[in-house]
Amino acid sequence: MNRLFWLIVGLLSYQTIYAQSSYDELLHLSYDYFTPSSIPGTSTKLSRQHINFSGAYGWDLNYQGDLLSVGLAYQGLELKTTLDEPQTLNIHNTSIGLGWLKNWKNLSWASSVSIGLAAVSDYQSSINSAFQNSFSANLHYGKSEELIWTFGVLYSDQPFGPWVFPVLGVDWNINDRLYFSTILFSHAYLEYAIKPKFWYAGVEVKEMGMSFVVSEFQNQPNSYITSFSEAFPYYPYAMTVFNDFYFAERFSLFVKMGTLISRANRHFSLQNEPLVNSVYNNPVKPSFYLQTGLALRFRNF
Repeated sequence: MNRLFWLIVGLLSYQTIYAQSSYDELLHLSYDYFTPSSIPGTSTKLSRQHINFSGAYGWDLNYQGDLLSVGLAYQGLELKTTLDEPQTLNIHNTSIGLGWLKNWKNLSWASSVSIGLAAVSDYQSSINSAFQNSFSANLHYGKSEELIWTFGVLYSDQPFGPWVFPVLGVDWNINDRLYFSTILFSHAYLEYAIKPKFWYAGVEVKEMGMSFVVSEFQNQPNSYITSFSEAFPYYPYAMTVFNDFYFAERFSLFVKMGTLISRANRHFSLQNEPLVNSVYNNPVKPSFYLQTGLALRFRNF
């Protein structure tokens, strides 16, 4: 179950690292672009772009394959609106996570615990209000490396308060070329090896909710903005197709494109939590999504 480490890393640093256990990703650098999206009932459009960097590493602790893992990530977000006076929000998400995986003696069961700490804000507000903590505890069951089930719970301390969510996942190497993994209501990934070791393609659906603290925005000191979906399970999702091309053995160039759907925002004051009258209190129409990047990976399949 050593490849479970990379699934755990995917849950570590406030869900900013989306690693697949079909490969071990040590480094990740990418750029995300979202086309401007209309806000219904207004003439305003919202545009968005990200820069993402993450790294992860794990250490074998003993012959049973117990692991200690660490993950680091940074995401820079730019949100821009087309108001009479265009306003731009520059948000920084810096996070660190630590995880421990314990393989039980029969090797069919394992358990994992992870903790994460993130600062998500414009870095001009109170540092205490920007902190977001996370914790997960999971059990993993698999008779073989080909099919592993995960059961657990994820806790996160958001600006709006505690958030607890059950974890149900599966990690399935269907055959030599086809791989599937999912975490219920959070992530689904299907990969096909068009040319093994060189070219992989597939589809991915991932939750893209976020909460962050801002200071002195639209005459409101120390407020926070959170995104959600008005449809169950209340997350905005990116639905994409992807191509991964490998060169120099370990390095991958990747391209993803698709649509960010079912998105809305809410803007609250941190003082007594009333809604703030701003452009970030509206649903947002779907937008086209493109990601390009470079990663250092070790393939498991």
